[in-house]
Amino acid sequence: MKKITFVLLAAIFVFGLGAESLIGFWGIPWGTSSSEIDTIMTQKGYQPAAKAANGWIYENVSFAGRNGDAFFVLKDAKLAGGSFRFSPKKNIVYDTFKSLK
Repeated sequence: MKKITFVLLAAIFVFGLGAESLIGFWGIPWGTSSSEIDTIMTQKGYQPAAKAANGWIYENVSFAGRNGDAFFVLKDAKLAGGSFRFSPKKNIVYDTFKSLK
């Protein structure tokens, strides 16, 4: 049991050393001010669908060749996180649902 635990922890350590750290979201570095994010996204041709003190949402954007929504998480008016929700085509969702029956 000790041997398995040691090997598992060693593997996690080795693979963790080789991991590439994320320096930002969608080419925007962490800590970028909200005004700079607005400028960058406007240059990409996008306008926010919703703005709040703790985050912004951009709808119908293209990311990695797919369409969806981008979410920017702000803390103290600076970029602290981000995520992307892909929007599959409706007929694909329906066909997938039908295939489950």
